[in-house]
Amino acid sequence: MQLDKHILDYFLFQNRNFSHQDIQDIEQACSFICPKDYKKFAITYGGVSFNTSCYNDFLDAKNDNDQGVDFPDFTTASLLTADGKRSLGLSIDKLFGPQEIKTTYLDHTRGPLFDKVTTFFPANLLPIGCCGGSDLFLLASEPDGGKVLFWEQNYDDWGSNSNTDLWNVSDSFEEFIASLKID
Repeated sequence: MQLDKHILDYFLFQNRNFSHQDIQDIEQACSFICPKDYKKFAITYGGVSFNTSCYNDFLDAKNDNDQGVDFPDFTTASLLTADGKRSLGLSIDKLFGPQEIKTTYLDHTRGPLFDKVTTFFPANLLPIGCCGGSDLFLLASEPDGGKVLFWEQNYDDWGSNSNTDLWNVSDSFEEFIASLKID
């Protein structure tokens, strides 16, 4: 899986890779089969925050130790089209860690966010990241090809009123990761 060098720096610095048990726990808690490319990525790299302001002390120490990595205080990663020539007009602030995935999934599909009945997005999708803290990137399970979709926050029950839209971001998780570029 090819990662942009600047994106890779964030993952290597934060070192939040998942264990095999983390993957199993997610699959069990969310009744979801993770695509192989997502499993491989999560175990190798894990979650990441592109907002590095919370890491300033560590960043300064790392830079003082001449590690050669220069992180801005805050940035997002933009998503480019598969050919890398134009922006999709979306950015991502964070790829979730294991606990964030489970909590976000349960909160949005059968949890305490509203009334323990309302489902905000289809339960066959897994939240893997966010944009602006509330809009989510969702992963389709292995039988559905592992597409990555974008869901704009909406607190209507899924399928009603204006909560019916999911936008296809990429046809696979690997394609999604390859499209990330630091702003």
